[in-house]
Amino acid sequence: MVEELSGHEFAQFLATIWERRDWQTEVTERGEQFLVAGDQPDGTRGLILVFPGQEPVDAEAVRALVTLQEQKSLDVPVAATQGTFTDAAHQVARDNGLHLVDPSVVEETASAEGFEDLLAEYTSRGLSSRLLGLLPAVGRPSLPTVDLPTPSLGGGRRLLGLGALFLIVLLAGGLLTGALGGVPGLDLGLGGGGFSMTAVSFTQAENASVGVQWDARTQQAVVGPNGTRFEPGNDTTFLIVQFNATNPTEATQVLRERDFAVATGEKRYGPQYLQGAVGQPPVVLDAGETARGYVVFAVPAGTESATLLSRPGAEATPITFERDRSIEFQVSRG
Repeated sequence: MVEELSGHEFAQFLATIWERRDWQTEVTERGEQFLVAGDQPDGTRGLILVFPGQEPVDAEAVRALVTLQEQKSLDVPVAATQGTFTDAAHQVARDNGLHLVDPSVVEETASAEGFEDLLAEYTSRGLSSRLLGLLPAVGRPSLPTVDLPTPSLGGGRRLLGLGALFLIVLLAGGLLTGALGGVPGLDLGLGGGGFSMTAVSFTQAENASVGVQWDARTQQAVVGPNGTRFEPGNDTTFLIVQFNATNPTEATQVLRERDFAVATGEKRYGPQYLQGAVGQPPVVLDAGETARGYVVFAVPAGTESATLLSRPGAEATPITFERDRSIEFQVSRG
């Protein structure tokens, strides 16, 4: 489960949970540890001190959070580990109003709410990325509040809800599918030159998502629909994502640039706007309408795999992804 993640992935996972609760988060490395700093619009300040690995975390280590709590005037101080906390560490937490999160807290919460399979799917990406390097850190989507038993991430706020985590974990080829069973939304595809591309939606709604059929390829230059040629910057290449989008809802939906991102390795990239090239977002979809569009990303030259993301946020458009290799691209190779 969470023990399978790298320290950085574990920190990103915790940031993911907080951001769904409308926290603005930032993950930084602090020696052998990580800090997940969080701020809410009402001024609430939180911090998760993350201890990677499975070694027991002792009282002295947890006291570092007490110091940070005093220095930064924290409202929600949390210590998290992929291992365990000693009894002395728990006592320090009780004495100072700290919240402790370990794998048992995560897994018991998932068990209580019936989301063991989703948790397994999310954490399995750590294994698949180590095998094939296909699943990078994928941003920090947020989770709605659910009523969970304590202990929880953030105490009385019960922030560790896993209930609406709309994750589509895309495993390499079928290598892991046989062991784990079918994964909803499985879509691994190869673009030109063996480029591997997957898609993950963090904004999927149960019955009201815009369906995005997509295909992708890399190329060194782009000629837009109006004939303008574009070239990437030094040491970068263009990644083109062409899509057909269908709006099944009764309300107008808009796909904007901010709804999309691409993750490669542990970096995330937003779309590269091509000045004057028609067909880029925003793409406006009236009720029941289908429209086409494309987004262009500039990624490091030599990138061999990437993950297309739907970016979460208060105004994000709900999206579901489906690969369609028959889609005709609006832009041509330069």
